[in-house]
Amino acid sequence: MVAHRWADSTDTGYNTAWRQWSRFCDTRQLGVSVRDDPSPIQVVNFLTAVRRGEFSTKPDGTIMSAQWVRKLRSAVSIMVSMWSDKNVRLGAHPLVVCYIDSLLNEDYRIRDQRVYRYDDTWDVELIFSHVRDHPASSLPRSTPTERIMHVRALRGHVVALARVLLACRSSDLTCVYRGRRSAHVCLRFDYDDAGLLVSISVRFYRPKERNSLPVSSRGYTRWVTIPVVPDKLVCFATLSLEYFELTEAQPIEDDTFILSERPTAAHAQRLWGLSSERLAKCMRTVMSASGVPEDFMSHSARHAGIAFRKAGADTAVALGYQTERWCDDAVMTHARMSAHTYVTHYLRNIRAASADAGD
Repeated sequence: MVAHRWADSTDTGYNTAWRQWSRFCDTRQLGVSVRDDPSPIQVVNFLTAVRRGEFSTKPDGTIMSAQWVRKLRSAVSIMVSMWSDKNVRLGAHPLVVCYIDSLLNEDYRIRDQRVYRYDDTWDVELIFSHVRDHPASSLPRSTPTERIMHVRALRGHVVALARVLLACRSSDLTCVYRGRRSAHVCLRFDYDDAGLLVSISVRFYRPKERNSLPVSSRGYTRWVTIPVVPDKLVCFATLSLEYFELTEAQPIEDDTFILSERPTAAHAQRLWGLSSERLAKCMRTVMSASGVPEDFMSHSARHAGIAFRKAGADTAVALGYQTERWCDDAVMTHARMSAHTYVTHYLRNIRAASADAGD
């Protein structure tokens, strides 16, 4: 059950938290019974030691962030609850909650640390301009190497457009399946009566928020439909179909949508699905080539995609991706997030071009 529920990154975080908690218990000569069923005071003492950097490899005197302390609080609370008969998780005890709140306030008011990385976001028009000015279809395809470079360029454009138009994470794209080699159907190309492509519909199977999805969803998010737009050079549906058909003709190891550009012996001379790290690198490459300011990392594409639907609606309407500026509720539904998450972490203004020029 644990292996099925926890992603690799979550499992790594829990292992780190449990090692530090076990080390705390050993150094304080606390027994196994305390380690497996601690009191709220003992947890707060542990979190205080974490805050002081007692278990960190960073230089002495380093104060760990409240965000990091909160992560360890949650991990230890969840691990202990697995074999505890208490109805309430230890991390939800008022004493522990108040301690975490005090650290968050200290970071924000005294140490001037933000709970988010960016005060603004970048203009998605940069991505559209780059894709339009450097179409993958213009690349030569005479030799095997040239064909690989063509697939790589086309894949980069599809990934970049998917990240901003779907307002999704890199990890979300690993949850899009073709439906040809598995029972998971996450792609749907929609045609009119004349056989012309009119839209692409995408959904994610068991994404990051999978444990909060209703049982009736069977692990799928709702379908998101992106229409065909007049400018085919920046049409996500058209480029996705081209990429799908191009890679579908190759031997494929798994059923994911975004694949490697060349087969290797390690994968039995087949294409395989890219990891979220590789997809993040693809996005960062396109961002750099598009002139996105260097202080924005690949995960900021989700911020930019959300701003594109509201603050950048003029571009979206001009391209044909929407007919009007979206309201906050529509943006939150599209991006699959709560109002708190949206306001705290994603409601950002688009950085003015003149500000970039002055940096």
